[in-house]
Amino acid sequence: FFIQGVATMTNGENTAFIPIKEWLEGKNIPGYMGYQSDSEVFTLLEVMIAVAIIAMTFVSMLASQSQSLSIAEISRFETMAAMLAQQKMTELQLEEFDELSNDSGSFADEFADYSWQTEVRELNEDDTGIEDVEGMLKFISLTVRRGQDDTKVFTLQSIIMAKIQPADAEEK
Repeated sequence: FFIQGVATMTNGENTAFIPIKEWLEGKNIPGYMGYQSDSEVFTLLEVMIAVAIIAMTFVSMLASQSQSLSIAEISRFETMAAMLAQQKMTELQLEEFDELSNDSGSFADEFADYSWQTEVRELNEDDTGIEDVEGMLKFISLTVRRGQDDTKVFTLQSIIMAKIQPADAEEK
C-alpha cells in the first residue's frame, strides 16, 4: 500500500519504500518493513523476462516433439510399405513371365489398410536401345498405398526378363 503518494518506484530500487517503513516504525504499526537491500527483490521486468524465456523454451520443446512424432509416423509407413512392396515384387517375379499384367489388391489381415497396384508394360528396342528385345523384358511399377491418403504412397520399380532356354535344350 502507498501512503500520501510518497512511494514511487522510478528506477527499480527499493528506496521508494523507505518513507513508508519509517512512518510505520514511528507509529509502532506492524506491517511491511521492507527489504534490507535491493539484491533481495526482483523487479517486475526481471520476472517478466524470466517468464518469457521459459515460455519460449516450452514452445520450442513442444514444436520439436510434434515434429518428432510426424517423422516417426512417416518412417513407420516407409519401412512397412517397403517391406510389403518387396514381398509383392518377389511374388510377381515368381509368376510366369507371360502372366504378368496390370493388377491391384490389398494385403492380408494385419496389413489390410495397405493396398497395392501394379502397372506392367513390355519394353521394346525404343525403350532399351537393345536390338531383338521384343517380348523379353517387362517393366513393372508397383505402388503401395496406406488407406486413401495420397501422401502415403511408396513405389517400387523393376525390370523382369523372360527365362531364356539354352540353345541345346531347344534341339532335344
